[in-house]
Parts: sequence; structure tokens; C-alpha cells
Amino acid sequence: MSRLDAWDFGVAAWRLGAGRARPQDPVVHAAGIDLHVKPGDIVAAGQPLFTLGADDAARIPRALQSLEGAWDITPGTAEQAAATSPAHRPIVIERITA
Repeated sequence: MSRLDAWDFGVAAWRLGAGRARPQDPVVHAAGIDLHVKPGDIVAAGQPLFTLGADDAARIPRALQSLEGAWDITPGTAEQAAATSPAHRPIVIERITA
């Protein structure tokens, strides 16, 4: 996997019931997203990337809408995947000073 958009995955998890819009809204403890791979991992055709969980199947379509375009898989070699993994990226990308 070459890219995963955390914001879109967070919105999808919220749509599954893992978060709440207002303090009085319930949190569904069975709701969420299990990630089976992370950016930089090599994946094979047919391999699951993530699993959605919810207490109500009617929540799944809206969650999937949030995930459209939220991840990419780029063909390449194991060496290329290792070079682009988060472990090889700098922790601080840029410093902004006033």
C-alpha cells in the first residue's frame, strides 16, 4: 500500500458509529476499522487491506463512500516499498518559525 488518508478513514469509522457528533450520542464499541496493512507494506492481489465493523449493516455504505480514493496501491518492488515506508520518512518534515 502506498498511501492511506487518515482523515478519510477517521470519517469512515465515525460513520460506522465509532465516534460521536454530540456528547449525548452513543459510541458503538463494535464499530471501527481494522487495518491489515499499512503504507509501505507489500500486498498481493486479493489480500484484504482493511475490515469495517458496525452494529448495523446500514452504516457500511456511507462509510465506504468516505473511503473512496482514501488509499492507493502502487506497483513496485520490495525495495521500493521499503524506501517509501513511514519508517524511512523523516519525523519532522518542515519547521515553521515566526
